[in-house]
Formats: sequence, structure tokens, C-alpha cells
Amino acid sequence: MESHVEDRGSIRWDELPEAPWTRILSFLTLFELIIDRTVSRSFNGQLIPKTLALASTLNLSQFWACLGDPSFILEQLEPTLGCVARINAISLEYCHLLTDSALLSLLRLLPSETKSQIERLSLHYCFQLRDAAIIQLSKMFPNLKVLDLSRCILLTDAAVTAVAKNCRQLKRLYLAGLLSLTNDVLLDLGSMENLEYLDVQKTPILEMAVQEQRTQSPALTIVGPSVVKVPAPSYRSKPRADDVA
Repeated sequence: MESHVEDRGSIRWDELPEAPWTRILSFLTLFELIIDRTVSRSFNGQLIPKTLALASTLNLSQFWACLGDPSFILEQLEPTLGCVARINAISLEYCHLLTDSALLSLLRLLPSETKSQIERLSLHYCFQLRDAAIIQLSKMFPNLKVLDLSRCILLTDAAVTAVAKNCRQLKRLYLAGLLSLTNDVLLDLGSMENLEYLDVQKTPILEMAVQEQRTQSPALTIVGPSVVKVPAPSYRSKPRADDVA
């Protein structure tokens, strides 16, 4: 039997109008968009830049294995990050290969007007980052409202002090697992009028200091500390005499 298929005026995928393609691409991650740039010149030249221009969140977590390589940042991300205009949030969670220089190189690729509108930034578990990067970052993003530095284990009071000084709009700050913090950071953070939530779980900050800060700043919710009651030793510190005896 001969089959008859009615031609309903089908069109090729690359002949679709721009609007539906922009909608379809909006559901892809940045990682997928960069891969799709190789599909066609129209994707790379028009559709993907327009899609990125409408994005509100820049999620770079899928690039965790590549962000330690400065050449990847320049070759793959530089042409992409220049397109983002409306984002207000950046996620670099679990990018544990990310170094200070790589992070700053990445963030400098963002347009100046974009930096001023970033309100949320997550660096959770980026444990190679040091104070110098966070100090510079706090100056780049003065309008941050949510900052996650949890598990960035090399950070000290200096990084938190810079955040308290430069990010005065901050409402939520996550510092869980920072093993070098002291009670002094509470004095700096207590001066932040907009801060509503502070997570210091599993830090060496003493419970007594937290209770005192809760009394002085009743509008500030402080979670922690717990588990860690005394300053944790450095990974590079030598054992004490009574430890080896």
C-alpha cells in the first residue's frame, strides 16, 4: 500500500525565525551554549549573544575542570561574557581549581555596567581562593546582597573585613567552614546596617562572642558556630610537643 504523507509546509531547523530559537536556547546552560556555538554561524553570530543578553544568572559551575586554565578563560569565555548585560547573579560553586588570578581574570571580562548590578555571588567550595582575590572582588561588586564564601578554607579575617567595608548593601553572608576566622570579624560585620543573616557554622569563632553579637545586633540572625570550638590547626603547622609525646 502506498503511503501518502501530507506536506504541511515543513521548514528546515535553520530556517526558523529568531524568536523561537532565542526561547529554546534560553533553557540551556552556559556550558551547553558554548558547545552550540559550533553548530552554525547564525548560532555563534546572532542567536547565542542575544540569548545571553537576556540571561539573569551566570552559572559557571559546569566549567569547574577548566577554570584553572587562563587560556580557556580567554579563548572560550571572553567572547561570551562580553554579551551578558542583564545578569544579577553569578555562581562558581564547587570550582575548586579556581585560583585568585583565574577568578580575577574571569570577573574582569564582565562589562563595567554589569558589575554594578550583580547582587548574588557564590564561591562555595572554591578552596584555593585567598584573601587577595576576595579583597579585589569586594571592590568590583559594591552592590552585592548575597555572598557565599563557605568552605573557602584559606580565607582569613582580612577577606571578611574587606567585604564588610566595601559591600555595605550585603544582606546575607555565608562563612561556614572558614577555619582561620577569629572573634574580631564579628565587630566588622556588626557594623553592617543591612546585614540580616550570617552563617559562621564550623568556624573557630567562640559561642560567647556570637551570643554577645546577637545581643548587640538583634535584627541580625547568626547561625553557628558548632562543632569547631577552638581554632583549627593549619595544614602546614608542625605538631605540638605534647601531640607527639
